[in-house]
Amino acid sequence: EPTYQAKAAKEIIELYTWWTDTYRNRPDPYEVSGWSAYCEANRVANNGKMSFSNDKTPELRKMSRVALKKLRKIEADYEREDEQMMIRLIKIRQSLWT
Repeated sequence: EPTYQAKAAKEIIELYTWWTDTYRNRPDPYEVSGWSAYCEANRVANNGKMSFSNDKTPELRKMSRVALKKLRKIEADYEREDEQMMIRLIKIRQSLWT
């Protein structure tokens, strides 16, 4: 049976790896969702200007809906993951200085 110190050390390493590697290297939600591509397509369709109320084609309207839905899901997933990691960090905080 691992000691409390060994368990704490394992948790600290996992959290450190997440904060310094996983968190920093998560894909950009705007790129992954297609929102950036939609914004660029919107600018092209509107002569270089961004216009959310003037999607000229049904394709742009659909692209907007799909990308925004994906974007919101990715951001919510990231938020949940961030919160879980913060909770884990709070729970292990007493072992960080020993």
